[in-house]
Amino acid sequence: MRQELALIAVVVGALSVSAMVAADATLAASPQTLKAKKKRQAKRNTPNNAPSAPENRPGISSALEPSEITAGQHVILHADHFPLKGAQVFLKRGDEKICSTGIPAETQVKDDQTLLFLVPSNTAAKSYPLCVVIDNKDVPVSGSLTVQPDSGSPVRVDAIYPLTNYPVGKGFDFEIAGKNFARLPQDNVIEVLNQGLVPLCASAKNAGASPTFCLTSVEVISPARLKVRGFYPSSYYGPIQIRVHVGNNASDPPVSVTFAAATPQWVAIAAAAVFGALAVLFVGLLRKGLGSSTIDGQKLNTLTSLFLDRETNSYSLSKLQVLAWTAVIVYAYIYLFLCRTLIQGDFSTFPGVPQNIPQLFFVAAGTTVAAAAITVNRGSKGAGPIGPSMADFISTGGVVAGDRFQFFIWTIVGCMGYVYLVVRNDPAKLAELPTLPDNFLYLMGVSSAGYLGGKLVRKPGPVIKALSISPVADVAPANAPAGFMPPILTLNLKGENLELKATVKIDGKPLRGDMFWVNGIADPQQAGFCTEVNVSLNDARTSGYLDGSHILTLVNSDSQAAEVKFPIDPMSIDPVATFIPAQPPPAGAADVPASLVITGKSFVTGITAEWTPEGGQLRQIPSVAPQDGGPYVVFESATKLRVNRDPEEMRAGKGKLTLVSPIGLRVSQTVNIVQQQ
Repeated sequence: MRQELALIAVVVGALSVSAMVAADATLAASPQTLKAKKKRQAKRNTPNNAPSAPENRPGISSALEPSEITAGQHVILHADHFPLKGAQVFLKRGDEKICSTGIPAETQVKDDQTLLFLVPSNTAAKSYPLCVVIDNKDVPVSGSLTVQPDSGSPVRVDAIYPLTNYPVGKGFDFEIAGKNFARLPQDNVIEVLNQGLVPLCASAKNAGASPTFCLTSVEVISPARLKVRGFYPSSYYGPIQIRVHVGNNASDPPVSVTFAAATPQWVAIAAAAVFGALAVLFVGLLRKGLGSSTIDGQKLNTLTSLFLDRETNSYSLSKLQVLAWTAVIVYAYIYLFLCRTLIQGDFSTFPGVPQNIPQLFFVAAGTTVAAAAITVNRGSKGAGPIGPSMADFISTGGVVAGDRFQFFIWTIVGCMGYVYLVVRNDPAKLAELPTLPDNFLYLMGVSSAGYLGGKLVRKPGPVIKALSISPVADVAPANAPAGFMPPILTLNLKGENLELKATVKIDGKPLRGDMFWVNGIADPQQAGFCTEVNVSLNDARTSGYLDGSHILTLVNSDSQAAEVKFPIDPMSIDPVATFIPAQPPPAGAADVPASLVITGKSFVTGITAEWTPEGGQLRQIPSVAPQDGGPYVVFESATKLRVNRDPEEMRAGKGKLTLVSPIGLRVSQTVNIVQQQ
């Protein structure tokens, strides 16, 4: 019984203790209890004379960026509630109790959570605890900063790309690849060898306004890659050598990079402008000495006259080749010179010329000289159409020649290909003009030989240098073949290489053998050719050869031809404005009571006229006043005539007025005579 009572007492005591513990736990869990407990604990830990810490006392973390560096670099320290001013970072050498006995670091307060400080360049390599002084109070920092030895993290630059930088926008942008670059941009300092460290530009606006020696920014892509933006080399264009400084370290050896003063497009345009200026100067000199040419009333400019063969009034293929290659090489050399100076920055030497470029000129110039010698000994090519045209380069006497075609095509392809190679070359690497392959020169020589061989084996072609017209004949000349049809128009042609067996075209239409005949005297120096022939055309009135102007084509037996316009200066009548006086002229006037004024060109003394009223009979009007007082033609100048008319015979109304030259050529105009009221 006594043992049972004891057991009950133990159980009751245990239950009581458990209840008390539960009550204490409930009390401690309430907010009021916890806050009171913290205040009591703080009161016990605070000295009697120490002030209470503020609620936002700085909390220093060990978040360093980076945590391992070499001396001379910046470090970012992250913390909470730093004051805006007055913070100073120290590196503790050991277990100093006071921060200010450590190594002071230049400190900047970036914001209320970030400090930026610079590790002095003479700081020894080791691990340093950090301490911050805020308002003369030491605040320890957990963790430490490791300063590595300079030799343990050498800076190296492996490459800079692009190797040649062209101005785009404001300044130059380029990238640097290497090793051990600083993680913070301001610790990567760019140096131009022999020019010094490159400072940051004062502002982007100022940098763009004046080309000072500076850069806008350096971006850290990775510890092995930097991006430099807005670099202004000032006057230091061309190849320069660059180093990167990180703290006490500097990359070695320096790496070369080129900064061009102009873009490739600008250089190409500038080369074209210089070439154009030289061409204008050249043409100006030619204009004073050579002048311009007028063919068939069309004036050729001086530059076009350079290609003109004066013997035939056609373009010369050999002249085209030598001038084309000269122009190509001159432009290419100007472009090369600008690339070497403005892009590569080489002002020390003239650009080189490949050895076979003079050989190219020898082939081109030699071909021109040989072609001229063949022309003197064998005779000219056919003159072809009246005026020169691009077709002259591949034809002779209006006939396409295979030897000329291949020579022309090869010249154009070679010139265009060479210019393309020059312009498409990297302007930063173009050291001299492209070398011509030996096979190219051989092929060019073969092409020239084919062209010259064609001139040797081909007959010379007809060339008409002068034309005159005989009076229209109404009777058969002594040398006329049987069956002639008057009136006969005879054209006298003088020139060279004219055949008696030639065929004739008028205005591009071939004439039958019974519609013309050719006669002349053979040239004793050239068998089968004449220097002067007469071409007589049958039925000239019906065929319309007497009216207006026409083109005669003389075609030799080998199909080479020459063209000439007849007449050379044809008569023409301007649209007639008729004025009939209402009153007769004063007594004694030479004119009859009414007159018709005609303007035009190529009028001559002795012109007569014909008047055919609408639905009426033709009336001949002489060039002198008839005795019967009828109308007649008064010559006033080469551009003005007056037809004095008899009102009884040239009444008001429409009619056809035809002027007839003394040799029988004609020109007509419809006239509306209106009687003024």
